[in-house]
Amino acid sequence: MTLNFSSHLRISAFALLAALTVTAQADFKIVSHQHTKSDMEGQKDQDETVTSYFKKGFVREDSTDGTIRITDPKARKTYVLHPKTKEYSELGMDSTMGKMKVTTSVHVKPTNKKKVIVGKTSGLYLVDMIIDMQMPGISAGSPSLGSVHVIVNMNQWMTTAMKDKLTPSDTMEAMGQMLSGLGSMGVDTAKLKKEFAKVKGVPLDMDVTIKGEMKWSKDAPNMGDAAPKGFNMTVTSQVKSVSEAPLSADLFKIPAGYKKRTPGMRGRGMNSGD
Repeated sequence: MTLNFSSHLRISAFALLAALTVTAQADFKIVSHQHTKSDMEGQKDQDETVTSYFKKGFVREDSTDGTIRITDPKARKTYVLHPKTKEYSELGMDSTMGKMKVTTSVHVKPTNKKKVIVGKTSGLYLVDMIIDMQMPGISAGSPSLGSVHVIVNMNQWMTTAMKDKLTPSDTMEAMGQMLSGLGSMGVDTAKLKKEFAKVKGVPLDMDVTIKGEMKWSKDAPNMGDAAPKGFNMTVTSQVKSVSEAPLSADLFKIPAGYKKRTPGMRGRGMNSGD
């Protein structure tokens, strides 16, 4: 259960990042140092160098553990590549979270705070998100296992000191593609688009805190004291370099020869780079 929910959080975070970047430039690369701290079962504190590529709403993230994540806004999916085994996992808003009843609210607040990051003047945006999810039952038609209440607070620094390659129509089309997958979960995507439209530029430094509370129903398996009641996660990202140059579309595609990893295959989680 915890591993699956960690996957849901990854998808939500990637969707949010992609929604922010579609308002920005078409092709650029960002190298950053990222620290993740979590008290979720099986999750260890992690320091890594992350190289992110952005192209018209597409996002690719290469981690030092070998894991590669690609978000396709048109397909509304995130693909996790495992280079060592030449396999990939497919995660989608529709398929992965579509069985959950979800309500989401987002508020974006631009501020007057400025600072220079890797030579680029940046402005601070405060992004607050509340997510309420009704967990599905163990099998189709069975009662819900309970609910999850998640609060996400993000301090996101954005810069507009880069070449603008997207027209307003490009922006709205890409944002609509990225967020439309949330519509199947009952989320008011029109309100999300309105909030994300406040954000201008390319995302640089970021601080995120995520707090969750789980309430189990009487139909959930009896796990006693082992049943998780909540979780806390923080992610801090500091940009080390930014570069602008045309990127090949192949960077955002699953390489030839990769095979789709079926659920439960090898018993590994999505954070594995093996």
